Amino acid sequence: MPAGTFPVPKDVRVDRAFTVVKGVDAMFRTPAVLADPSVNVDVGEWIALDASGLAVKATAAAILTEPLQGARASWTLYRQGDANAGQSDAMATGQVDLLSAPYQAKTQLYDTGATWTPGAPLVVIHDATTDRGILAPLDPATADAEQLSAVVGQVVQVPTNGILHYEAK
Repeated sequence: MPAGTFPVPKDVRVDRAFTVVKGVDAMFRTPAVLADPSVNVDVGEWIALDASGLAVKATAAAILTEPLQGARASWTLYRQGDANAGQSDAMATGQVDLLSAPYQAKTQLYDTGATWTPGAPLVVIHDATTDRGILAPLDPATADAEQLSAVVGQVVQVPTNGILHYEAK
């Protein structure tokens, strides 16, 4: 190995599906028990709490005209029954950590078919292809009260190279 170099594992250079870039000191991680412990949850996936306080994934009912209310990003990788693919503490407790408070993040979990503008409000919709909650932009000029109440943040930088930079509220 040449002097002054350090071997970096290949996966360190790969873009992550979700990365917090600002505000990690101010955000809160709230543990929530999964309503259905047989589901998989990805880091950065958007999920919400039901009336019982249990964490639920976005369903096909979460569309742009009726986005997921009260959604928060998951900080936890949860794979039921697979100790190698999921975080063991999450598997033991059936819980995921949900993020709140202002922070900025970069994510690959967004609606790639949408039109993006800086500052656009963001809501959570269901992605049928991956079966998870993802971010979608809202047009505030045409949004109704239900859509506006579901806003989880805003676009900081429009998607480039498959990465959306946003700020959660």
